[in-house]
Amino acid sequence: MVDILSKVKEFRESLNEEMLNLFHELSHGQKPHTLFISCSDSRVVPEVITNSKPGEIFVFRNIANIVPRYEDENEIGIPTKAAIEYAVLVLKVQNIVVCGHFSCGGCAAMDSNRVDESIKDVHFHVGLAKDEVISKVDANEHLGNSRSEVIEKVNVITQVEHLMSYPFIRRKLDNGEIKIFGWYFHIPTAKVFNYNFLTKEFEEIK
Repeated sequence: MVDILSKVKEFRESLNEEMLNLFHELSHGQKPHTLFISCSDSRVVPEVITNSKPGEIFVFRNIANIVPRYEDENEIGIPTKAAIEYAVLVLKVQNIVVCGHFSCGGCAAMDSNRVDESIKDVHFHVGLAKDEVISKVDANEHLGNSRSEVIEKVNVITQVEHLMSYPFIRRKLDNGEIKIFGWYFHIPTAKVFNYNFLTKEFEEIK
């Protein structure tokens, strides 16, 4: 079993003067430039793939990086909507990233009709996006080399579209105050792909 307490000790011992000074500065407040909405998967680490320091990105995670539409009234979406409101209206982030990834268990659950009662809340959560995402798969087969990859990428596009339903985000987009990105993290190669809204393709960021 991993000793998580020893990990904290390692963190403390690794801190140099620059990082200590940064944390002292951050004690006065945060001003992140980006809201990063990603899957909870442990292999996707927003701060690592964006090469960010503490205080730079405001991270919100849930299984399959699902974003409810603004008008959705289901209570399960409230934490996500609250994080979006806080990041955009209070912290005034300049960017929003929705990041999906290779081998997403949540997306795999969307494509299955089998329900494991021991994780029924997981199935309920991904079920919020299931019908909409799966209905778009056949028309987007060009996005991936496998059905699972297509679903993962279609899910990213769908959640970005949901972001556009937020009036305050739409206003900021129209005024050039914010940018929205849909990313796909390919775990085997550690490559990140950005969705091009004009070509409707995912293009490697390089």
